[in-house]
Amino acid sequence: MWSLACYASGLSTVFKRSRVFDPESLGRWERDTVREVPIITGCLLLTRRETWDGLGGMDERFFLYGEDAEFSGRAREHGFRPVIVPEATIIHAVGGSTEPGGRKMSLVLAGKATVLRSQWSAAAAAIGIALLQCGAGLRAAPYALRGRQGTWTHAWTHRRDWRDGYPDAESRLFTDVGRAPHAEGARA
Repeated sequence: MWSLACYASGLSTVFKRSRVFDPESLGRWERDTVREVPIITGCLLLTRRETWDGLGGMDERFFLYGEDAEFSGRAREHGFRPVIVPEATIIHAVGGSTEPGGRKMSLVLAGKATVLRSQWSAAAAAIGIALLQCGAGLRAAPYALRGRQGTWTHAWTHRRDWRDGYPDAESRLFTDVGRAPHAEGARA
């Protein structure tokens, strides 16, 4: 909840890589030591087959983005400790799944909403999703004030499409090509 509050208020942007105000960044750690982390990003995930099978693999409700966070949380609940090992190397085609921009950010936010809905109580998830929307609105505001479009204006105008999470967000975010954004006014 603290991480979401920092995101919603903009503190995680103002104090990038701060352990206190940008907790998802893991501070100024250079990834040069073995370290336990809350989430193993999908492109870095390596586990034994019996562990994968025992945990049931990735949750298929997730279309794209967030399944690794949910899997890491489930692994932690079963006593596993996700770690980063600096000796391991990968080649990651960043942007290979989706083009950077508003649609990608909307998919990322849909993944976060799905994680919140699947791992938190209904009340906590509602607060968390409201904070996600506040953070998107805060980042969209400077663009909107200048009459410009960008990643965050897209995410903000399409919040109805991503805030319920998957599986609904998948069809909403991939059937909106050529459609005008939802006219929501001040509703969040």
